Amino acid sequence: MTQNKLTVSEIVPLNGHTTEEVILYGYLASEESDNDPIDLAFINQARNMNIKREGIIMKDFRGFNPAKRRTGATVSINGEDIIVTKGAVETILILCRNQDNGSIKEKEEEI
Repeated sequence: MTQNKLTVSEIVPLNGHTTEEVILYGYLASEESDNDPIDLAFINQARNMNIKREGIIMKDFRGFNPAKRRTGATVSINGEDIIVTKGAVETILILCRNQDNGSIKEKEEEI
């Protein structure tokens, strides 16, 4: 029986990042109270992998913006401020600097 629920089925870390980092960053760019299916998929996967937000300071959360096609947050991890975001691949690629976006597009097509 189907549950009509999104889940994370495959994680493809790029550019030296780990599977745990990919899920952590997606988790940090998610808000459970929004009840967004993609947010909940990241939150549930983080819980399944025992990834926690402990020690991470949420400085700013930006919920899903349909015009920008993404959501994001500014967080402090070990004293370093970083911006995490998730959204449509083509939207995220525009934000990536110094990355081989061709290989990212190839990975997207493989999946």
